[in-house]
Amino acid sequence: MVMAELESIPSKLRLSTKGLQQVDARLKQLGWRKQSPCWAEVAKVAVITLKRFRGRERLTTDSFQAICRALDLDWRSLSESGYPQRQQDPQPPPSPTETGFELGEKWVHRDVIFPALVERLQQGCRVLVIMGIAGVGKTVLAEQLSRHRQPTVGRAVALNFEVRGNVGFVDTAIHCLEQAGQRVNPTERQDPQQIMHRWLALLVHEPQWVVMDSLEVLLVGDEEQGWSVFKDPLWAEFFHQLLGWESCQSQIIVTSQDLPAQIQMAGLRYRQAFYTERLSGLSVPLQAQLFARYGFESGDALAWQYLTRIGAAYEGHPLALQVIIGEILDCYDGDVRRYWQRYGHEIKAAEAQQPSGPEPALRLDRYSRTLRRTVRKRIEDAFIRLRQDLPEAYLLLCLAATYREPVTEPFLLSTLRRRDCPEQRCQVALDTLLDRNLLEIGPQQRLRQHNLIRSVALDHLQSLN
Repeated sequence: MVMAELESIPSKLRLSTKGLQQVDARLKQLGWRKQSPCWAEVAKVAVITLKRFRGRERLTTDSFQAICRALDLDWRSLSESGYPQRQQDPQPPPSPTETGFELGEKWVHRDVIFPALVERLQQGCRVLVIMGIAGVGKTVLAEQLSRHRQPTVGRAVALNFEVRGNVGFVDTAIHCLEQAGQRVNPTERQDPQQIMHRWLALLVHEPQWVVMDSLEVLLVGDEEQGWSVFKDPLWAEFFHQLLGWESCQSQIIVTSQDLPAQIQMAGLRYRQAFYTERLSGLSVPLQAQLFARYGFESGDALAWQYLTRIGAAYEGHPLALQVIIGEILDCYDGDVRRYWQRYGHEIKAAEAQQPSGPEPALRLDRYSRTLRRTVRKRIEDAFIRLRQDLPEAYLLLCLAATYREPVTEPFLLSTLRRRDCPEQRCQVALDTLLDRNLLEIGPQQRLRQHNLIRSVALDHLQSLN
């Protein structure tokens, strides 16, 4: 009997919608916050795990049960039934892939673009470039493709130039060669052409799934003026030669806000091996999916109308929408009407910034400077409100920008503790940043900022200094 019961319990459990209501009611009775250290200590889990629990991500059965026991609640009454094979949930939160990527808990599937790109890759596309403004979802789409395609291609190589910085071509090539187990002697390091030849030979003859994220870091220019050529001309030569090979075992996914003309010209010559996807914001149906995943319902017609206007005002820009959603949930308990009463004028101002024209879909595809400025202003407004509401959270957000790579929770909070911030205030600051989608949980439960958030935070940190 006991064995039969154990076998029926899945390895991972997820909190149901009704279960979340029970949990919040119980937390209120106990006087605990959403990610209370007391709750984490009793359950013997990390505070971030509590965030994932309330975010309705799938946790291991042991962690799920321990969290429920800490609240003196029956885990069976809180968990969803019949998953992870639930048929009504077509987009379960995926697990990290071998590339080290992990999709966010509220990501939405690009149901039109994704299958088309998969088909191109299956047909032999060698270099796939995903272009779009910051925060539009380029990296997430690359993660989706990696999760689906990489296991059938070969060894995964992840190159995030936002993290690595403005590294030269030779350093990157040597890193990839050494990752593949190939030694590079000091003499070869002095010969860029030989290094390039070796890396090209590796890609051509051994299957590699390479993701180059934030390629614009390697280009001359900036977000305001745009980007042009590579800072290191060896990169242009590398792509030209890679596309020119008759066959290649590897595939490369590139995400970038812009792309040099010399690569696009080479792409025109090798159309079968090269493709560029210009990514715009989420479509109206995908925006509705995003709102629904955060718990908003279309039953309240006026609130849903406000959400629809917000989505249209920011042209479906995923990061801008998530920041707004975070404020609605954290500051107004999900009451869209109250949020609109307070900040509806900002949405109307964003609507007024949209250029007029008979072809809005074509306009979205141009990634106008107006949209860049509108989105950045939205992030700036979120920073200003955070500074007013909770200065410690604002300071933590600015300090987090000094780290290019994801960091652990204790390490990040230590930046506040060194400034004599009380432990409880430190935890409240972290919870606020997570709730408002200004900080996100990455692989191995490490904390990270989106590139656009980090860019704004660095500007604010400079002002603080």
